[in-house]
Amino acid sequence: MFTSGYGFIVDHLAEVLRELRKEDHTQTYRKFFELSDSITTRDKDSVAKTFSGLVKVVFPDGELTEDEAQVLLDAAIEARKRVKQQLVKMDETFEEVDFSYKVLSSGIRKEVETLEVEETYGIRKSAPETEVPASEKKSAGIQMEPVQKRIRDNQSGISYDNLLGAFLAGATNIRLTDPYIRFPYQIRNLMEFARLVAQKKDVDTEVKLHLVTFNEEPHLEDTKKAFSEIADSLEPLGIFFTWEFNPLIHDRSIDMNNGWKILLGRGLDIFQKTNGRYDIAEYYQEKRQCKSCEITLLSIPKFLM
Repeated sequence: MFTSGYGFIVDHLAEVLRELRKEDHTQTYRKFFELSDSITTRDKDSVAKTFSGLVKVVFPDGELTEDEAQVLLDAAIEARKRVKQQLVKMDETFEEVDFSYKVLSSGIRKEVETLEVEETYGIRKSAPETEVPASEKKSAGIQMEPVQKRIRDNQSGISYDNLLGAFLAGATNIRLTDPYIRFPYQIRNLMEFARLVAQKKDVDTEVKLHLVTFNEEPHLEDTKKAFSEIADSLEPLGIFFTWEFNPLIHDRSIDMNNGWKILLGRGLDIFQKTNGRYDIAEYYQEKRQCKSCEITLLSIPKFLM
């Protein structure tokens, strides 16, 4: 191989990889985690070898924390589970396996699912139990309860509606806190959220939508102008949009007077960049790929609101 600029000697990389083959990290994960007993020896060996290979590539010095090890173990288990799911489809003699593990430091058991299954069926992890009035538990056919939703990197099939829509029902006072609403795509996200609010409210109901964000030059004046136009466009729909700039905020959330509070790990900015104005994903949220984040929905007692 030849290059007119800086190059990397392939022989050097090959020698590094050859030396790494001598190392064995198949047991490293056991310091932090314990695989389910239902996983067969063959599956455990596959997970362990994949984990070891990832350690060599990502952490060649062999030093990694529990959180770092968990990311690699999840990837290794997901890869093996994907193989197992295909084997079950092809041969009925293969049985479903519980690909879960226990975190030794906390005793919590975690289930690992493949991305394609999560996109198709969705996975919910319950938040701490809170008493929810029976009248508020059903909306649009969705069972409403405090939950924590984990969105994975590159996951699709996600929209504001299927994440948040049911929990907006009945809210007449909505406070959105997101420090990063300034660039065009972020303002687009705000408009899409406002559209969802309009879709979920009753026609004759007035809703106050207040945004708490932060901005600075050179975007401040353009943002104020955009917000004014948004307010004008929403008022005929019965949505009264106001805003304020607060340089001290950092957390992202949606506070509502219907008994629900939503913690937004990344604010409204959960989608990756599309391929431009002619990409259907630009107009169809479920076709966009997501950024990794978590969204927690909490039931707030009326007397605390």
